[in-house]
Amino acid sequence: VILRCKKRWLSPELHFREEYVNTVGSVMQVLFVAVLVSMTVPFICYGHPNGKSSLVSNPAILCFEDSGHYTMVGIGIVAF
Repeated sequence: VILRCKKRWLSPELHFREEYVNTVGSVMQVLFVAVLVSMTVPFICYGHPNGKSSLVSNPAILCFEDSGHYTMVGIGIVAF
């Protein structure tokens, strides 16, 4: 809809197909980056003085010691 209005009023020489493909590509790139960031969250841990480590995003989950963490790692690998 936005591309049709832009073509009609702002630039009649606009090539609809090229603009549509460009828009879809941009949306796909944003979605790809969002999925990529989400799948790396289970692997970002920080260390404690006692030798254990927790997720940066949720310190209550211990890395590779909690069943919730194993579930997150599995989903992260499948998402890749």
